[in-house]
Amino acid sequence: MKYLFTTLGVHVVMIFIFATIYWKIYDGHNFTHKENMESPKFLNFLFYSITTQSGVGMPYISPSTDAVKMVAALQQFLVLVVITGTIRMFTSP
Repeated sequence: MKYLFTTLGVHVVMIFIFATIYWKIYDGHNFTHKENMESPKFLNFLFYSITTQSGVGMPYISPSTDAVKMVAALQQFLVLVVITGTIRMFTSP
């Protein structure tokens, strides 16, 4: 049970860190979106980070610059690292 809460905590921290990064680097041109995001709220980026972290993705918002694509790819890669580590914790003797 300890591993479960540790893993959940790591995911929550990662979601907030990446939401903050997306929020700070947003300049109005580095995301393609269908809704009006002239003055986006942190909640928009938190939602994007959660869907990226869960692997669901967003049909109406996506990174449009190489820098934001690299940040999203880094987030997805770190999710794989955390999942691999979690599996290893549960299966190691």
